[in-house]
Amino acid sequence: MKKVSKLSRAKTGKTGTGIIVMAYNEEKNLGPALDGLLREVPKVTDDFEILVIDDGSDDSTGNVADKYGRKSRHIRVVHHRENRGFGRSFRSGVSLTRKRYVVGFPGDNDTSPASLAQLVRRANDRTVVTCYPTDLSNRSAFRHLISKSFVVLMNAVFRMNLKYFNGSFIYLTEAVKNLNLKSDGFAIYAEAKVRLRHLGYPFEEIPFIYTGRKHGTSKAVTGKSVRETLETIITLVKDIYLKKRINYSN
Repeated sequence: MKKVSKLSRAKTGKTGTGIIVMAYNEEKNLGPALDGLLREVPKVTDDFEILVIDDGSDDSTGNVADKYGRKSRHIRVVHHRENRGFGRSFRSGVSLTRKRYVVGFPGDNDTSPASLAQLVRRANDRTVVTCYPTDLSNRSAFRHLISKSFVVLMNAVFRMNLKYFNGSFIYLTEAVKNLNLKSDGFAIYAEAKVRLRHLGYPFEEIPFIYTGRKHGTSKAVTGKSVRETLETIITLVKDIYLKKRINYSN
C-alpha cells in the first residue's frame, strides 16, 4: 500500500487519469465503490490511479481504504486527521495525483462506475467532459427539486447552459490545479465548471447513471452544505464579475 501522510503538490505525469475518491464515514459503501472502479476502469485504460481520501472518518472507512491499498497497485490512500469537507478532499486529491487527467468519484458509491469509466475513456486536452444524470428516481422529490433549482440558478447567474453542475467532470490536472478552487463543500464541482467555462474552455456533456447510495444517508443536503454552496456562489460572483469591474476601473 502507498500511503500519503504529508500533503504536497505532486508533479503531474504526461499520461493517465487520477481518480479521486472522497470518503467520510463510508465504511459500508467504500469497498463496493472501489470494487466497481477496479472492475470497470481497466476496460478503458490501464493507466490510472485511484487516490482515496479518507476525510477524518471516525468509523472503519480508513481501514477499508488501507485494505484496498494493500491489494491493488492502482490505489493510494490519504488520511485527513480531521473532517475537512468534500471540497477540500477533492482539492487534496487534485494536488497529489500524478496523472495527466483528473476526475472525482463519490465514496458513497451513488454513481455507476461504468459511467465513470466512460468519462475516463473520453478524456482529452481540448474539452472538459462533464456528466448529467439520466434518471433521478432514486432521489427524493425534494432533493430533485433542489438540484433542478440549483441548475437553473447557476446557468442564469453565470451565463452557462449546463444540464447539471454537481456531477463529476474530467480534464487536465494542471488546468484544474491552476483554478485555485476555494469551496470546502459539495459545490466544488460547480465551482470548477464555472471557472473553467469563464476561462474559455469548451464543454461536452455526457449522460451518467445515478444509482443511489445503498447504506446510510446523503450528506449533500444539510444546513452546512447549503450554507457552503451559497458561500461558493457569492465567491464566484465576486471573482468573475466584481473583480473584473475593479480591474477595468483601475
